[in-house]
Order: sequence, then structure tokens, then C-alpha cells
Amino acid sequence: MKSSKKVCILGTGNMGTALAVLLAKNGLKVILHTIEHDVAVQINKNHRNAKYMPGVRLVKSITATEDYAEAMKGARFVVLAVPSRVIKKVTKEISQFITKNHILINTAKGLEPDLKLTMTSLIQKNIRTEFRKNVVALSGPSIASEIAQGKLTAVAIASENKKILEETRGIFANEHFRVTLTDDMTGIQFGGFIKNTIAILGGVCDGLKEGTNFKAALMALGFYELGRLAKKMGAHHSTLNGIAGLGDLIDTSFSRDSRNRRLGELLGSGKKLQDALDEIGQVVEGVESTRIAIELGKKYKINLPITEKIGDILFKKQSPRKALTDLFKYTNF
Repeated sequence: MKSSKKVCILGTGNMGTALAVLLAKNGLKVILHTIEHDVAVQINKNHRNAKYMPGVRLVKSITATEDYAEAMKGARFVVLAVPSRVIKKVTKEISQFITKNHILINTAKGLEPDLKLTMTSLIQKNIRTEFRKNVVALSGPSIASEIAQGKLTAVAIASENKKILEETRGIFANEHFRVTLTDDMTGIQFGGFIKNTIAILGGVCDGLKEGTNFKAALMALGFYELGRLAKKMGAHHSTLNGIAGLGDLIDTSFSRDSRNRRLGELLGSGKKLQDALDEIGQVVEGVESTRIAIELGKKYKINLPITEKIGDILFKKQSPRKALTDLFKYTNF
């Protein structure tokens, strides 16, 4: 029997909604926080989130609010399921409501663009010192639509506070959702960060209709390339080669529901960047991840030719076909 503890989820996008479905199935009361009035009304009145997860009916134990205090009051767990670019803003907004009873769980995959902090480090930086050990990172191959459908999924969680890991696993784990534990907070977050960029290139291959042969080669080479950067930042080799690194890369690079892959596919088929982003209609983390990775590569003098080619497509309007041809000619296999 699952705990009856209340869970607050910040964000009603794909992931926030999917995790709400999962946690409600596990017997928890879930309250979603959203800044979109129409979404809140729809969830409370119609028990649906048609904007972000159409076709999925939400049980009545899932409610929504636009008020942080209401969302977090009495909650043991606060899940941050918002894009990485707003984590800093959201953390500052909720800091006054955080208590010693709260466990903060981050699902955003990216780095802070200015200081290049992981999301958990950014959260810790913006909350009171005594609460900083109550932060958990959750990452892994986790396409939101599959979680909502009850498809088999495995993720990893990490925290500086080992005492809260088992409790956190307890609210998520069930016969369809497996949670492994690690103490490598840097590793599981850099795994989620680097796969964003490489998945865009995988989508470019799809948009150019190049099949999977060279796509698979580029995924492997790109992962190795950015893996060197991740290890420079403190990630463990074993973590990067696990579900939160290599596993997440495979998922994001080949899933039809991956926004990063979809962006690359649209670019490969001839769309301009802004038009492709507008068509997707949601945040694509890989764009900012690519920019940050290139900056870090220059800072630490790590050669990132594949990542820089992705940057050329995104930021310098280079033809995706030329970029792929260049990589085929010059990439060191």
C-alpha cells in the first residue's frame, strides 16, 4: 500500500502531468501548480490537460492551483517539473514556502546558462542553507507520454542526503516504474544534459532520411565526445554509461515523442529554427544545452567537433546536409 502523503508538482507540461498520473496511481494525493489559468480550470473541472497531454484522463485525486502556498502546504514532496530555463525563477518564488518537511525533486534536464550549474546546485543556491540537503535529482530515459500510459520505465535518483532516497523511491516505484539509487548527482544530471544536444543531431539524420547507420555512429561518437566534458565536470564513467546517461540518449534520439529529436528532424527537412520551435510549441532543452556545451568546451579546452556542428546548424544557419556531410568526411572514427 502506497503512502497517502501529499505531493506537489510544479509544472503542468508533459512531465508534470505524466508524473501526476503515476503518483496518483500509487495512491498519493497530487496537486499541480500552473501559471496557466485555462490549464488549471481544465484539470479541476474536466480532469484533463488537453494542452499538454490530450487523451489522458486524470483521476479526481489530481487537482491544480495557481497559488504556490496552496500547492506546497502539507506536501512532503515538491517535484520541480518545469523547464530548466525557469528553475531559478521558480525556486526563488517558492523559497519562502519551503520548510524542513519538504523534499525537493528536480526533473529538469539542463544546466544554468550563466554559472553552468546543475539544476540541483541551482536550486540549492536559491534556498535556505538548512534545506539544501533535501534536494533530489531524478533523471533517465523517461518520455512523458509513456509514463502516463504505464509503459515500463526505469530512472535514477540521487541526493547528497541518502536518508531521503528510499523514501523518494517509495512514492514513484511500482510494477511499471523502476527507480535506482546513486550518489552521483553530477553524473545523472550531466547525462540528461548531454543527451539533449546529441538527440537533435539524431533528428537531423531522420529529417535528411539517412536511415540509422550513420545516425547510430554519430550518437556513439557524440556521446563519447560530450562524455569527456561531463567527466571533466565530475560525472562518474559508470553513471554516464548507465540508464541516466546512455539509456537517456538512446531514448531521446530514437523516440517519436522526443522534442529534441523532433527539432532536428524538422531542421533536417528544411525548416528554419524558429519555425521548427513554433511548430513543436514547447521548450526544446537541447538548443540551450548545445550553446552551453560549446562554451564549456572552449573554457576547458575540450575539442567538441560534433557538438560544434550542431551549433552551426542551430545558430549559424548552416545547411543540415552540409553539416552531416562534413561530419562524415572529417569525423575521427
